[in-house]
Amino acid sequence: MKRIILFTAMILGTSLYSTAQDKPDKYILSGGELIFSFANVGSGYDNIIRFSPFFNAQSWRVYDWGEFGLFHGLAIRNVGFIAEDRSTNTRVKFRTYNIGVPVGFKYDFSQNVGIYAGYEFEVPFNFKQKTFINEKKEDKFNSWFSDRTPTLAHGLFVGFQFVNGTNIKFKYYLNSFLNTDYEAIVDGTPFRPYEDLDAHVFYFALTFNIFKDLDVYVLD
Repeated sequence: MKRIILFTAMILGTSLYSTAQDKPDKYILSGGELIFSFANVGSGYDNIIRFSPFFNAQSWRVYDWGEFGLFHGLAIRNVGFIAEDRSTNTRVKFRTYNIGVPVGFKYDFSQNVGIYAGYEFEVPFNFKQKTFINEKKEDKFNSWFSDRTPTLAHGLFVGFQFVNGTNIKFKYYLNSFLNTDYEAIVDGTPFRPYEDLDAHVFYFALTFNIFKDLDVYVLD
């Protein structure tokens, strides 16, 4: 994991150094995401696709040197997964809202068409869990800055941008969505509810860059 982060930083650093002598074209892209997420939940569970259209927003500060560019930004993201145990007819939905900081690079094949990739770390600030048994909701709770998730999440992403700001993006989280060491107390007895649920979330997203600076991007 550390090698991946170091390798990414070296690529970005080398690219930035090699283009530092040229003045870049700078602008801000802003928009949202429609996320279709999954997770590696292990052999004891089935995974169900989760669709989260709300609330996902992001803004990138872009530096272009011709076809090549670098970017960093800020995002708020609704991420989660659904695990089902068919033997007990139990379905559990997990969700966090995260603040994310992405960094990456891009390459344009033509105007507004290209590929990009990068690394992003996120801070989960709100956790929600819902439990359904036989399709009936049995439990629901949420908490702020919960110990049930890691303090930081991080992952790698890659995407393709079409004309008019439409993107297809894939992202994979390098650490588990849940804190597998978290201990809960039930009737005075401690137990770890997530120790067998080392779930790494990944998702596909339709991303839309709606604004370029203060102008509507699709009209650019």
